[in-house]
Amino acid sequence: MVSQLSPNAKRAILFGATAIIIYLAMILGTLAQLEKISGLTPFDMRPVGYGPEDANALLTALGETGRAYYLNRQLLLDALYPALLALTLSSLYRLLGTGVPVRLVQVGVVASWLAAAFDYAENSGIAAMLQLWPDIPDILVSAASLATIAKSLMTSLAVTGLLVLFGRKIWLKTREFLRPGRSIEVPKSSDCAIANGEDPGQSATSTFGRARPVAMEVHAVGRACSAGTCTTEIAPKTDSSQVTRISRPALLSSILPFMWSL
Repeated sequence: MVSQLSPNAKRAILFGATAIIIYLAMILGTLAQLEKISGLTPFDMRPVGYGPEDANALLTALGETGRAYYLNRQLLLDALYPALLALTLSSLYRLLGTGVPVRLVQVGVVASWLAAAFDYAENSGIAAMLQLWPDIPDILVSAASLATIAKSLMTSLAVTGLLVLFGRKIWLKTREFLRPGRSIEVPKSSDCAIANGEDPGQSATSTFGRARPVAMEVHAVGRACSAGTCTTEIAPKTDSSQVTRISRPALLSSILPFMWSL
């Protein structure tokens, strides 16, 4: 299955899995420890920013040990996360952006990398505050806070765009799956398989004229068995003497490849 994935899909999985591991290490590890030490929310977790008083309160509450931990542990992990997140988001944009105007995909990719750039600017500001404390210029706090706000906005924009593209992908796949005349793989009927000298349990191709629920009744208006393939043209029932019932396993076997293709 993995070998059938596109290069963008493989990159998205690789970068995404690594980014998630680092993110969990920060949320459950370093950031949680900083909050436990200080009793206050770390700079990284304040999407609406912070002022000079907030910064001094946090840095004072951290103490010397907490400030060293912030600088040498949290910021070290956060040096990897922004780039990995941007690589994940940009790969997903290229993967899901098929059929979408190129400019829209480019906007999403740019937003992803802007989020990473602002994240690195935020980290630089936090590192400077940790090293300069207690003599922290107000303009440094304002710059770091602005970077935090911009990072949050760009990340939200990039993720929202991806959700829209993912929803569009599902809608298009669903519409294609339910389209009249679509061919899908279903188990061969005994007569068709026997006519080809094959196992009746193998799959054959059926073309559905209309999507129906499980165990639907349809009328077989044309059937052909050649080269190991059975093709059945199916339309709404018109003659009960020629009804073919599609079983639950047959319908499931046709749905699973569709779900995987998402």
